[in-house]
Amino acid sequence: MELPRSLRRVGKTRAVLGEGIRYDAVSDTFSWLDIPSSRAWRLGSNGREVELSLGKEAAFAFLTEDARTLAGGDSGFYLDGTSVGRGFFSNTEVLNDGAVHPSGQFTVFGSRDRREEKPHGHMWCMGRDLVEMPWQFTVFNGPAFSPEGARIYFADSPARTIFMAEVNAKRQKIGDRDIFAVVPEALGYPDGMICDDEGGLWSAHWDGGCITRYHPNGTVDRRIRMPVSRPTSLAFKGTTLYATSARLDGPEDDGGADGCVFAFDAGHAGPPCPRLSTSILTTIY
Repeated sequence: MELPRSLRRVGKTRAVLGEGIRYDAVSDTFSWLDIPSSRAWRLGSNGREVELSLGKEAAFAFLTEDARTLAGGDSGFYLDGTSVGRGFFSNTEVLNDGAVHPSGQFTVFGSRDRREEKPHGHMWCMGRDLVEMPWQFTVFNGPAFSPEGARIYFADSPARTIFMAEVNAKRQKIGDRDIFAVVPEALGYPDGMICDDEGGLWSAHWDGGCITRYHPNGTVDRRIRMPVSRPTSLAFKGTTLYATSARLDGPEDDGGADGCVFAFDAGHAGPPCPRLSTSILTTIY
């Protein structure tokens, strides 16, 4: 594996646990979070970085059709930084990652065990209704929809396993899951994921220092080395792939790259993050 020749650093911030990067084509902006510090940023095409307030330890965030921000984190959902919605999960778990269906009409998200030791995490599909899926996770991660929205990928990171399930978008239903790929121990753990326009799945490897592209049949297409040990989440803008990273347990001022955001030419184009229908807010309330 080699570092991409086009690799560059993006933005000025350096997170402890960078996560949840999204690209919004309507505003031509990127947003990402630092979970432990409860901080988030939005970066515009003019290079200006704006700090956001999304809620306590927010781990993922979506823009809605009317440009509000719905985030999931320690205490559930937050709308523009204010806690909203009813309780639907136990105090042994915390929301950890999510994705919006290409239609914008529903979202799939999940949780992790607070201590990341036991399978206390869950997975939900939220659109017209809030439906809990019949599986449990130690750390739910990554969810990514195929470009046409007929398939979803998601991971249980400690199990080093990426799953796949068919999606009935009209009924907002997720089918039975199958194992899509198992990450070798030497390559760490599957974290954030995203699909390109050809259906290839890109997966960041926590403690693996790389990103893998899988063909839709589960075979490995290529692996790309990163200048960080813990790449965490991914987003496309055209053929450029953006990746956040983490520096948990590392020194505060070591001058390193862990915790920064990077970009490189992936050779494949990918879609922006769709905005979420405002009708979903009635499901939360």
